[in-house]
Amino acid sequence: MPQDSFPSVTQLSYPLATIGPLPPDVLAAFNVAVFLATTADSVRHFLALQDSGSQIRDAVVALVRQLRSEDVTGRPFIVALSNELNAVRAGPARFGCIVESNAHLAALTLGRCVKHEIWTVADPVGWTRCFLDESARMDPAVISDAYDSVRRHFQTLALPDSKEIVAEIQIEAAKVAEARGKTIPKSTAAAARHSDDFRSVHWFGTDYTFTPTQAACIKVLWRAWDNGTPDVGQQAILEDIEVEADSKRLVDLFKNQRAWGTMIVRGGTSGAYRLAEPSESR
Repeated sequence: MPQDSFPSVTQLSYPLATIGPLPPDVLAAFNVAVFLATTADSVRHFLALQDSGSQIRDAVVALVRQLRSEDVTGRPFIVALSNELNAVRAGPARFGCIVESNAHLAALTLGRCVKHEIWTVADPVGWTRCFLDESARMDPAVISDAYDSVRRHFQTLALPDSKEIVAEIQIEAAKVAEARGKTIPKSTAAAARHSDDFRSVHWFGTDYTFTPTQAACIKVLWRAWDNGTPDVGQQAILEDIEVEADSKRLVDLFKNQRAWGTMIVRGGTSGAYRLAEPSESR
């Protein structure tokens, strides 16, 4: 059979469920997981209807084709993100008979469970052949021929509620995006920037200019702040190879400099200093 051809939801620039801004790879994995969970639920919904006319059968066949297509295209996006998704969870994602390390993977599994249950009833011989021959593919058209049997079989199943899975998918994606935001180097933000020699600095709405020696000290402090380890000992600053200071105290070096006490403040331990964002200055 020819490969199913559907535009992948990984190409969408908007989320398929309510959530804030997401990095592109997180958005792609998010959309795949939401699509698989909700589409699997749609299949179950149609199979629960008493109507088994041709339009309903065609709708189920189309949904199964989409499930298969998105599983193949989208699974790598979820797998690539799984370590980060697992890291923001307190434990496995449990939804009835489905237990995975995260809800995104649970959506994949739900989609595969739905397909498995359909193929087992609609064409058990063909389904067995797929396990023995990786190149073999199921023909969704057989679903229509065995539709009533498939519908009766699904009435006996207790599959997880996709709404619960989607809710956890939303939480996971938001937490991954938040965790990534905390690791973005602060100096890349428009709120804090500097000239190549640090003589000119824009610091959260305020512009400062420094002497060459002061600028060299700012560079040392900036490097530590950008690394997420803002406190630097006074001696370490003054003895840095780029700092040529006669003074033995930063307070003297920055005398009459308005950045002192606002942008530059004492650190958490004696003799240490740091760059302080406005909410930290004292």
